[in-house]
Amino acid sequence: APEAPTPRRVLHLSLTNCAGALWNLHGLLRDHGEGVESRVATASAVTAGRRYPTDILIHERARLAEAIEAADLIHFHNTLDRASPQLAAHRGALARKPAVLQMHSEPAVLRAFFPGRPPQTRRDMPVLVVAQKQARFLPDATPVPNALDITAPAFRPAPADETSPPTILFTPTDLRDYPARPDTCRGKGYRATARTLARLERDGIATPLLRTGLDFETLK
Repeated sequence: APEAPTPRRVLHLSLTNCAGALWNLHGLLRDHGEGVESRVATASAVTAGRRYPTDILIHERARLAEAIEAADLIHFHNTLDRASPQLAAHRGALARKPAVLQMHSEPAVLRAFFPGRPPQTRRDMPVLVVAQKQARFLPDATPVPNALDITAPAFRPAPADETSPPTILFTPTDLRDYPARPDTCRGKGYRATARTLARLERDGIATPLLRTGLDFETLK
């Protein structure tokens, strides 16, 4: 059989900004995907108090309809799929498009968003998970890398200063602790990470820099 053509126009669809994960993927496709056009549609520029970029907002029906029509591939993220009520106006167009669903949370969080469509047994489209905690809860999904552009200026090390310990920037997107964390891995590990950074500072190994609520572009 002939090899399927590479999708050239990808549309990411998400209610939240997924802690920036979908924007990292969008940036990689835009900057390094040869001939690939990437668009992003989200419900809001703000998630958990942090501001992210905007391309298309889901309530902009005409713009979203145009982007769906132009897309070769729909990349759903976490809590959206073709049957989601937020996309009811576009259901017919979405049904005609190849799609994948990338889950960023564990099934206990996702079930409420997919009534009658259990996250562990999705067969209507390929399911992707980052190869971290999600892979444990969704063993039938395809693990994918947590995409980061290591050539971006934000990842270049600062000039070495041998007279002082290195600075470690910590920007958690969730400061809460969850009672069920040992069983669900829910949360961003704020408390455990903060304790570790405090020990490094106490021992003179590193200087932690905690920043919360930074806009995504400011953080970069």
